[in-house]
Amino acid sequence: MASRIRGYMNKQRLRAVVYFESLSYRINNIKFSQVMKSRGFLLATYLVVMLGLAGLWWWNSPYRLGNNPINLPDYPPVTQIPTPGVIVDDEPSAETTGGTQEPNLPVAEKPAPEEEPALPVLSLTTPVDKLKRPVEGTITAPFGFKWSNTYQDYRWRHGVGIASTQGTPVVAAIAGRVLSVVEQDPEWGCKVIIDHGNSWKSVYANITKVSVKVGQKIAEGQQIGQVGSNPPAMSADSPQLYFALYEREESVDPTSMFK
Repeated sequence: MASRIRGYMNKQRLRAVVYFESLSYRINNIKFSQVMKSRGFLLATYLVVMLGLAGLWWWNSPYRLGNNPINLPDYPPVTQIPTPGVIVDDEPSAETTGGTQEPNLPVAEKPAPEEEPALPVLSLTTPVDKLKRPVEGTITAPFGFKWSNTYQDYRWRHGVGIASTQGTPVVAAIAGRVLSVVEQDPEWGCKVIIDHGNSWKSVYANITKVSVKVGQKIAEGQQIGQVGSNPPAMSADSPQLYFALYEREESVDPTSMFK
């Protein structure tokens, strides 16, 4: 009986040796390119990718999260726990400082900053459909979608360009109040914005030697500055003043409104 078991074990051992020898021979003769092109490798790669995508979707899916946001508990603020029998004094006493303790003087409160009064809303007394020309000259750059000699493309022009010469006085087209004075605009240089009330505003760009200030009331025809050199937005054009008119922040063509 023992001899039979020993013979059976020897046969199984011999089969295992032959199997592993044949397997190692096959692995040594197989090229990596052949493994990459085999159907089994491609199928296994496809299955691994699909399982990875499915796992990523499940990890971020509402089925796992349950559509419930993670609410962290509101911990109470940490407070200092006093030691029993010990009195904590934040202010140094005369004994600890080695001198006499100065009396606590009242601290003068800083006055609250004064708020600038809001400018009153203007009401028009002159119809907006009648404007005085800011400068005497012809309109060389009309309102609307036009070609720009500076940028070499078509652009929307919110105002008009009135031909003029440097140093020509610029006057207000209609009465109002100076809303802002921009000294150096990246495209239009120095410009003045006047509020005429009832949501009407006028813009005067490419001016210099501004003679008005913010908040000042301006009469129709009053000088506000002079024509300057062309700003970057009109560097390729002839000398001109840029004038724009706005109603409720929408540009309006002022060409037909000039007297």
